[in-house]
Amino acid sequence: MLSVRAIPLPHCEDLLSAEISRMGITVTASGPRGVEFSAAFEPVYRLLMENRSATRIIIPVSSFTIDTADELYGQIRNIPWEDHISPDSSFRIDGNVKSSLFRHTNFPVLKIKDAIVDRLREIFGSRPDVDTDNPGTILAVRIHHQEVDISVDIGGGSLHRRGYRGKGIPAPLRENLAAAVLYRAGWPETAASGGGFYDPFCGSGTLCIEAAMIAGGIVPGPLRPDQGGLGWRQHDRELLERLRKEYLLSNREACNRLAKSPVSIEGSDIDPAAVSIARKSVLRAGLEGIVHIHECPVHKASPRRGTVPGLIATNPPYGERLETSTQAEIIYTDLGLSARRAFPGWRISFLSPDKELGLATGIQAEKVHKLANGPIPVQLVHAKIEEYSPSQGTQMFMNRLRKNRKALKRYIADGPVSCYRLYDKDMPEYAFAVDIYEEKWCHLQEYAAPAQIEDRAVRRRRREAVEGLIQYLDIGSEGIFLKERRKLGVSDRYGRQNPSDTGSGRLICREGDLRFFVNFSEYLDTGLFLDSRELRRIIRDLSKGKRFLNLFAYTCSATVAAAAGGAESSLSVDASSRYLQWGQDNLRLNRMDTGKHRIRQADSIDFLRSAARGKERFDLAYIDPPTYSNSKDRRRDFDVQRDHRELIDLTSKIMRPGGTIIFCTNFSRFEPDAELFDRYKVEELSSKSIPPDFSRRSRIHRSFRIDISA
Repeated sequence: MLSVRAIPLPHCEDLLSAEISRMGITVTASGPRGVEFSAAFEPVYRLLMENRSATRIIIPVSSFTIDTADELYGQIRNIPWEDHISPDSSFRIDGNVKSSLFRHTNFPVLKIKDAIVDRLREIFGSRPDVDTDNPGTILAVRIHHQEVDISVDIGGGSLHRRGYRGKGIPAPLRENLAAAVLYRAGWPETAASGGGFYDPFCGSGTLCIEAAMIAGGIVPGPLRPDQGGLGWRQHDRELLERLRKEYLLSNREACNRLAKSPVSIEGSDIDPAAVSIARKSVLRAGLEGIVHIHECPVHKASPRRGTVPGLIATNPPYGERLETSTQAEIIYTDLGLSARRAFPGWRISFLSPDKELGLATGIQAEKVHKLANGPIPVQLVHAKIEEYSPSQGTQMFMNRLRKNRKALKRYIADGPVSCYRLYDKDMPEYAFAVDIYEEKWCHLQEYAAPAQIEDRAVRRRRREAVEGLIQYLDIGSEGIFLKERRKLGVSDRYGRQNPSDTGSGRLICREGDLRFFVNFSEYLDTGLFLDSRELRRIIRDLSKGKRFLNLFAYTCSATVAAAAGGAESSLSVDASSRYLQWGQDNLRLNRMDTGKHRIRQADSIDFLRSAARGKERFDLAYIDPPTYSNSKDRRRDFDVQRDHRELIDLTSKIMRPGGTIIFCTNFSRFEPDAELFDRYKVEELSSKSIPPDFSRRSRIHRSFRIDISA
């Protein structure tokens, strides 16, 4: 008889105990560190083949305590390793060290290796090799404070590997954790009654494949790749090989039965690369024609016709898999809406890193289990899916979107306008700005709620608004980008929202015959101010044959408009090299000559003071400064109300006689200095420059045309 310990996943020792008991093996102890039992080789090997949730199956060799690091070598050397490792074989040590006795965690592993090698060399006159890839014997070592446990891993390492996932293919969910999710969700019982299965975030297909294997009674052991570990001297290799062949045959028969059964197993994902990987995994698992994977966003997911209501089990993106936590909330809302619209009467089990994301689905949880997805603690939420009925708030929000879109219909068509504001705090309870880009993307900005509003109410309204957007726009979570519009700090106007992002999330949108790069994920603003759309038209109309100056140029959208209008040349000035590079990309996107249309990184006021001493002069200038800035490159801060006259005066000094300055500010309480009207011909353009889609906020900006005397 062998004394055996099966290592469970965190919080899953009961599942592993149940698996072992179903095989007729008596469990003697069960806890987070392992499920213990004694059995002969055959039931142990059958468990090795059949179990789905264990991480390892080990044979304990020795346990002892040490008071000093030096004691470890002697204790290990006293173990009869000649009973376990052949001198002409190889071995590997997998260590788990948490002890103050050792400064470096790999040091005790090296000492254990030395002790084993020295003992075997002394007995046999030769020593085994260390092989980390395909060792003959795998040893599992755990050192916790002063306690040392050392065991032989008879399963060849981690048992999550089934063999169907391609080499080097990452997966957000390990196979044994997927099996644990399905056990917790009651999938074996659902499958036995003919219920269907669906994973709308299938990724590499792990949950779908594990669901099929459970439904068909296909055991995972024979599929596992050779990871080593079969060189343990006490292995009964003949018995192990006989059982492996037996299970391979029974698996083929199980696949045939499953192919003829009415059970439907489906997965979908919006990522075509993930779908391709999942299909290859299905093929390697021998489940082609049984597991069906297709490309589909979650908001369009639905079961095949005739599928018996069953189980949705899924692992939506969250945490490190997403750029922002707010995006995760959008995804969970999308999941909840899709489930209630297309899968009423089904059950759902989904993973969530916290309670708040679970609530974002709008589905009432019936039961929650604790699990761990690698280092991330997660909750497995279970619920019954009720038929969807929009809340009063969601219906009100959708009705307002329809009303606003109808009012803008002619303006959008005549423009043509493909990027516009559809909603802007029209209803006080739903304090959002909704900007639509190309009818494919939604930039959703949430204004920070007053402190007295409960967080639960804020989250509910956010969910209702997102549900309304998904239904009205037919845009899923992949096309909705949520930001919070808080009160900005002194230098936050264009602050980055996700500094780790590299700008790879840029997309292209159109404004008439012009095109611009936008970025929804990295910054609070997208790179294109929609309220300045009419100003860009005005600049375009005024630019023919002119020398154009763009101060505080941002991403140079006004420069693109001027170049399109026939500007002879242009100079765009901004303190940010990142935004100027973005601007140059916009110019190239529209095939503008970047030799004629130059950029310069500089503080705009410093540039003006310097340019006044030079000879270059301009016919048309556009100034759109921040409301406030305290740039470290400037000797003092900038306040648009206080400093706008100086800014305009400095600009006038480098304008040709008869030149024109277009000045714009988003400061809602701005009032132009009265002396400007004495010095220049000033015309307010605000009524012409604020587009109809921003008419609900008549002070979104104020703009002025300032003509310099000839």
